[in-house]
Amino acid sequence: MVEIVAVAERWAGWSVGLGIVGIALAAFLLALGIGFLNRRRWTIGYARIWCFAQICLAIGNSILGFAIQSELVKAMATSAPRMGPGGAPPLAAFAIGAKVGLVVGLLWGAGVPIFLLTWLARRSVSTECATWTSAGRSGVANALPRV
Repeated sequence: MVEIVAVAERWAGWSVGLGIVGIALAAFLLALGIGFLNRRRWTIGYARIWCFAQICLAIGNSILGFAIQSELVKAMATSAPRMGPGGAPPLAAFAIGAKVGLVVGLLWGAGVPIFLLTWLARRSVSTECATWTSAGRSGVANALPRV
């Protein structure tokens, strides 16, 4: 059990760091969403930046999750003999789960950015976005009452 806690403590800094980056990217996505609703031209370039940053974050989170799971399997293997008969966890299943988690985490984290990059690359979307303004009130903001 001590080994398992040590694994969690060893990777805590990376987990917190990637979590902070994820929160920052979520706030950035919120600002992009507001820009898209107001049909601002600047959102297109920043959306591409967000996509690549989000894909990098998904890769980092997947690698971190795999590293933590791999170390947890090793820690459980060293503590399994002390668990007594019938108490040893199925370590092969955990190892397979770590590999599956790596792939699923990567696909889950990169799905929306890949979709957004694909959507922005469409000719009809590019044509529409070319008509958007850089400043002033437009799009959804025109439908809102002035305060």
